[in-house]
Amino acid sequence: MKRDEATEQAVNQAIEAVNSGAASLSLTNKMLGDELCEVLAEAIGKCTAPNLRWLQLDRNMLGDTSALALASLLSKPDVTLQSLDLDFNRITDIGAGAGHLAEALEVNVSLKDLQLHCNAVGPAGGERIAKALAHNSSLRALSLHGNRTGDRAAVAMADSLQSNSTLRTLSLHGTGITDTGAFRIAEMLEGNSTLLELSLGANAISNEGAALFGNSLRLNSTLQELHLNNNRISDDGAGKIAEGLRVNTGLRELWLVNNTISSNGVLIFAEALEDNSSLSRLGLTATVRDPAASPSTSSSSPSFSPSASDASPSAKEAMLALQRCHTLRKAVKQVDDGQEKLHLQGAELSAKGVSRLVQAIKRSGTLSDLKLDGCRIDDQGAEQLAEALETSRSVTRVSLMNNSIGDSGATRLATAMDRNERVESLTLEGNPISDAVSTSITTPRLTTPRAGGMGMAASGSLGGRSPAGAPLSNVNLDLGRMSAAAAKAMTVAGQKQGQDMGALFPGEDPAQHDKELSQETAAQAAVSGSTEKRRSQSGALQPVEEEGWDWGGQVDEAQAPQEWAEGEWGEGWEEQAWAEGEYAAGEEGWQEGAWQEGRAPAA
Repeated sequence: MKRDEATEQAVNQAIEAVNSGAASLSLTNKMLGDELCEVLAEAIGKCTAPNLRWLQLDRNMLGDTSALALASLLSKPDVTLQSLDLDFNRITDIGAGAGHLAEALEVNVSLKDLQLHCNAVGPAGGERIAKALAHNSSLRALSLHGNRTGDRAAVAMADSLQSNSTLRTLSLHGTGITDTGAFRIAEMLEGNSTLLELSLGANAISNEGAALFGNSLRLNSTLQELHLNNNRISDDGAGKIAEGLRVNTGLRELWLVNNTISSNGVLIFAEALEDNSSLSRLGLTATVRDPAASPSTSSSSPSFSPSASDASPSAKEAMLALQRCHTLRKAVKQVDDGQEKLHLQGAELSAKGVSRLVQAIKRSGTLSDLKLDGCRIDDQGAEQLAEALETSRSVTRVSLMNNSIGDSGATRLATAMDRNERVESLTLEGNPISDAVSTSITTPRLTTPRAGGMGMAASGSLGGRSPAGAPLSNVNLDLGRMSAAAAKAMTVAGQKQGQDMGALFPGEDPAQHDKELSQETAAQAAVSGSTEKRRSQSGALQPVEEEGWDWGGQVDEAQAPQEWAEGEWGEGWEEQAWAEGEYAAGEEGWQEGAWQEGRAPAA
């Protein structure tokens, strides 16, 4: 069968389907051409019982003649068509094809979705379509993706959207927009309350345009997706957008892939997102300085940060900051979703992070088991937690081991325990609490470091943490109560793998030490149900895996590499999110979608 015969047969079958009451019709890549498209449009218009809602005509070599035929169909008062896909065709300005469609939009009341992706519409046609939106009250989605409509159409689009209250999705991706067009669109967003998705990727928007969008994010609370991939935005522009995110409450997705943002820009986003509770997906890539490269050849440009110097944050530092932000946001989401357990062993919480978590705990009426071991919580954080525990009606078990809580924080927590008898147990082992305070506040419900300084470093480090440069051989850590990941992190040069670095105090009798640890283990098991600890051949306590990063459930050992992929929150955390959140040294940049996949491209 020849191609033209096959095409004619496809059209005849389509016409039969329409006359039979079909609601959808797909003729993708059928090589229709203008002549057969006119036949099809005329047949649809003559249907006595029209029911067609969805018509897909992409990749059919349709030109301006087809556009005129379809525009005539859309202008009929009884037309039922709601979605029209004309992607990858040949509609232009020269033959007024775009103009015909614009005229139809001014009178049509049924069409909700018009796709003109990658045609040949220019500035005049784009402007004409944009102006038609001022008179249209039905269209919900419009794509001019890949048409070179430029700033002229962007400005007209911004003007029409000042009055249009129905359009929800707009794509001007790859249309040649510069800061001139970006300025008008960003200005429009400040007052628009209906547009939900805006795509401006692959244009020529620089830091000046990005700054305007940062300002619009401060004022707009309805836009949910903003795509700015493949523009000319560096750390300066990224910083302005990040500042807007601090107060924005509506945006769910932000895409900045393939701009010129450095690791410093990533760090700026991580800091800003500590104040944001709405964003759920961030597409981000970074240009990272090669350590071996000279400053003149470096691609890193930490120009936004007022504290930036010759040494910008490393890729690893930026990634870890973003990972900590991700950890906090998932934790808050989990608590707000009504989970009964929150286990965050080893998560490094900033002061602001602790504050956000405390607010979530105060809101919760279901959280009962709270474990924040090794989260770098200090006295200030402990005092905030104490305030939440005083009024909580659900929390019964709390573990704050191996933090940096001193006498004042411990005393405040003890007071909270006295005021709220619902809290059955609080564990403060491994914190730098003095013997006097430890003795005075210890009760059957509150466990503190044992007399003599359990968990305190002889060198004076806090919470079993060694100060920079200090040998860990003098640090008294009960690694048997830490997660395996945390225990591994404490292994340093000069320490044999698997050695229990916190097993003995200097000059302590091994038998007495093991006896005391056995007693403590039994007591801990009675209170919190801790698992049986393994012992080495020498009888020294070995690190064990606890319920770390499980978000309310035990992580199966075989699934450990997927720990960030499990328990994703409903706003759309991508599969594999942070599953391998490490930056491979020597790479040029991070893989597309760093927030979602969180890893560098393979070497």
